[in-house]
Amino acid sequence: MSRVEKNAPVQDELRAMRGEMLETVKVSGRGVGKKTGCAIILLLVLMAFGLWILVLFARTGLITIPGISPIVFTAPAPDHQVAPGILMEESISQQLSQASTSTAIALRMSEESLTASVRRVLAGSNVNFIDAEKTQVIVETDGIEIFIPVEGKDTAVMVRLLPEIENGAFTLSIRGVDVGTLALPGVIVDSMLRPAFDASVDEFNRELAKHVLLEQIRLESGSLSISGTRFIPQ
Repeated sequence: MSRVEKNAPVQDELRAMRGEMLETVKVSGRGVGKKTGCAIILLLVLMAFGLWILVLFARTGLITIPGISPIVFTAPAPDHQVAPGILMEESISQQLSQASTSTAIALRMSEESLTASVRRVLAGSNVNFIDAEKTQVIVETDGIEIFIPVEGKDTAVMVRLLPEIENGAFTLSIRGVDVGTLALPGVIVDSMLRPAFDASVDEFNRELAKHVLLEQIRLESGSLSISGTRFIPQ
């Protein structure tokens, strides 16, 4: 506040003091307004972020959020039902033993055999939140899908794969992983699933390498076939 001269008229003193008080109130009001505006914007951002997190969880189907889940989540279902058959390993062993002495060979793996083998692997994995007994493998011309229901929930994990032959070996590319209707980011898929898939594929290749040099793969609705050159014992 500015200094008031003692000899100034009383009215002038009051007028000067009123002016200074009004100016102080205006400045204070502008500061409060800016702070309130920033606080409101921050609150809206936090609310939007919280809503986004709720939508992500609702899309998985792992939790049900009233008002959100019915909009963003639909219970997944496999394209068709697959009953388990004989284990894939047994099927391949039978085909190898029944093959002729020709060096050219083709091995067929059906959805039923693949489903039986995947169920056995998952049942022995001690992962409690999945329903291994209802897991199934679906083979289409554009790839493979492993449908893994979540225990006690109306949702599932769906793993989409593309099998290929590279340098005489079998490979599996992970094309995507969904939990419910939520597609997981690639970095999560690579860190969580890639090591397990690579280990399984390596073991499969080690066994096949004892008998066949792989050359080609063909996907059909319901099965996949791999062909190559068989090693004939001399």
